[in-house]
Amino acid sequence: MKDFSAKKRSEALAFPRQVAMYLACTMTEMTLKDIGESFGRDHATVMYAKNKIGQMLQTDPYFNETLNQMLSKIKNVSNSA
Repeated sequence: MKDFSAKKRSEALAFPRQVAMYLACTMTEMTLKDIGESFGRDHATVMYAKNKIGQMLQTDPYFNETLNQMLSKIKNVSNSA
C-alpha cells in the first residue's frame, strides 16, 4: 500500500492504483474522500480513476474479463474468511 500512496505518477504505479481505487469504490461503502485519503490522494483523483476504469471496462473486453476474474477471487476470499 505504501507504493500506492506514493506521489509518483508513473504508469507502473498509477494504473494499478487506479484499479485499486475503482475496486474500493465498487466493493466498499467508503466515500471518495476516505478512499482518496487511504491512497494519499484527493476525492477528485478517486473520481477520475473510477471513471477511467469504468470506461475501460466498457471498451476493452480483455480488461473487463481480467477485472471480473479479480473481483471473483476477491469475493471468494472474503466469503471464506
